[in-house]
Amino acid sequence: METDLGDVRDFLAACYPFDLLQGDDLAALSETVRVERVKRGGTILQPGQEIQSLYLVRAGAVEVTAPDGQVLMQLGEGEAFGVRAMLGDGIAPNRVAA
Repeated sequence: METDLGDVRDFLAACYPFDLLQGDDLAALSETVRVERVKRGGTILQPGQEIQSLYLVRAGAVEVTAPDGQVLMQLGEGEAFGVRAMLGDGIAPNRVAA
């Protein structure tokens, strides 16, 4: 299933901080987005996994769980994850699942 760049651009335009971008910058960013669809319960990131991208929840929700099994947070549409790992050592500290 192919993703419409217009849909991606419109979604990013509604999410902070991407909503601060103007026309050409927003369009250019939209072209770099890779859409991943994950079924309920599917793992997105595992502890120790290298992260090279920022993740943004388009629909549904994700749950972030510490290695000891403690639920740290639940994120919904428009919320991002992977930021801290990318700004740090680039390694996921927690499990993230749909």
